[in-house]
Amino acid sequence: MCLAISTIPIGIIGGIEGFQSSFLLIGLIFLVTFFASITISYLITRPLEKLTGNINEISKGQLDVTLPSSEIHEINNLTDLINELQHEKADQIEKRKLEEIARLQRQQEYEDFQKEIRKRQEMFEQQKQEQQNQYQGLIEQRKNQMLDLMLSGQASDPSVQNQIQALGKEIDKIRI
Repeated sequence: MCLAISTIPIGIIGGIEGFQSSFLLIGLIFLVTFFASITISYLITRPLEKLTGNINEISKGQLDVTLPSSEIHEINNLTDLINELQHEKADQIEKRKLEEIARLQRQQEYEDFQKEIRKRQEMFEQQKQEQQNQYQGLIEQRKNQMLDLMLSGQASDPSVQNQIQALGKEIDKIRI
């Protein structure tokens, strides 16, 4: 632009032909500046548009998007930072998945442990009931033996009395 302004005195000195050459030079400078600004703008906006599109994909959850490098140093810095954030986010997601898997495994182990406890309690209760039934049967059997001895008419016999006492003691032991 300074070059164009500096050609004005040449146009004044050179007359009309000087003005024509000055205007041609100014027009040429304007065209070069216009095309240079469009080219520079394209070189800057194209990488930024690509970067913006990739960032939109990342924001939708696609963490496997690769960001292309650019000829512009500042855009490369921004791309590197976004790549770093992207990897950190992917690592955080993986860590959360592993934590959730571990939590589910612990929960399953706890539920399995609770089932095993209930199963053993049921087995214990069943065994307890079976033993009580056996003891009840033994008590009934000993009572019947005592009644048989008493009804046999030999209740006054000392040996029969000793047997009845022994059966009574045995019944007492079974009850305990």
